[in-house]
Amino acid sequence: MTVRVALDKRSVGWGQGTGVRRYRDRLRQCIERHDDLFAPPQSLTDEIGADGETMRVNARYFADAQKWFTLTGRLRSVRLDRPVDLFHWSHPMPMWAKGALNVVTVHDLIPIRQPEYSAIPSGRFRRLLTALAERGACFTCVSEGVRDELLAFTGIDARRAICTWQPVEAPRAVASLPAGLERGRYFLLLGSVEPRKNVRRAVEAWRAAKTGVKLVIAGPDGHWTDRRDRAAFERDIASPDIVRLPWLGDAVVERLTVDCRALLMPSLAEGFGLPPVEALMAGVPVIASDSPVSREVLGAAAALVDPRDAASITGAIVRVNAAAQGMRTPLPAMFERYGEAAFAARLRLAYDRFLQLGERN
Repeated sequence: MTVRVALDKRSVGWGQGTGVRRYRDRLRQCIERHDDLFAPPQSLTDEIGADGETMRVNARYFADAQKWFTLTGRLRSVRLDRPVDLFHWSHPMPMWAKGALNVVTVHDLIPIRQPEYSAIPSGRFRRLLTALAERGACFTCVSEGVRDELLAFTGIDARRAICTWQPVEAPRAVASLPAGLERGRYFLLLGSVEPRKNVRRAVEAWRAAKTGVKLVIAGPDGHWTDRRDRAAFERDIASPDIVRLPWLGDAVVERLTVDCRALLMPSLAEGFGLPPVEALMAGVPVIASDSPVSREVLGAAAALVDPRDAASITGAIVRVNAAAQGMRTPLPAMFERYGEAAFAARLRLAYDRFLQLGERN
């Protein structure tokens, strides 16, 4: 028997390829491809001319729900045109689907645990998670670490939160490299460019390593609380050996990942860390932070460093750079859990367990 699922599909404000947007798209893809486990998903969308089973709403619908929650502290309710067993929200939103079990994916608790690295107000995020938990939502989490933090914060029954990790596909080299870049002749720093990604220390470490190859910093500008730090970062990267690229389409990002000498991601806070998993799936060496989430998600496949110690990062860069050219990192068996089929099976198991709890309102 298949499970009837509805999903959010917001379009306004999702032009850049955020990690949450990519998770949402892969979640939908997984459900659509595994019709032995799931019925064709319905969509709550603000897209014009969307195909398939959809319920279209005004383009301001999702933003208005945010304003409503800010003013009242209440979730905005929505009733779908056709009945479903559950509504799976791709991330915490102040919305509630009537007549269905509501499932919410939590990607991290950074706004609560490390608010200095988040543009989301800590108090508001606390209120939102509390409101969802009190209303009866169940949660999927992208790592066991996030699940543990969620349970500790909300105090909900442990049966209402399950780690499913994320569905990840190996990047493909179908697009062209940006002009001026050559395969294997650059290190890649990928993601939102902000203090959470430890970009200034990463640049310092790369410069000290004297690799003889370029550093590519690719991604949209992120959250900076200090303008002086932002200005200092701009001065740091004013070099012909550092290439600063803005947000790029998925195909170009995949090509950058496949062709880099190594991915550099000594982040100070993550819930999962999608770029390192994708890079390792492509056989690309990864330098990442030695943190609980990295040890859980990446295991021994990546070179783990102290993200607050530039010398530790520099040492890893030197070692990776000295490795034989063309040498690729073998993929450990644990990465099978990030495959689509494994994710679909875990997701269906989570849905079944949640539905057994029987909470709908």
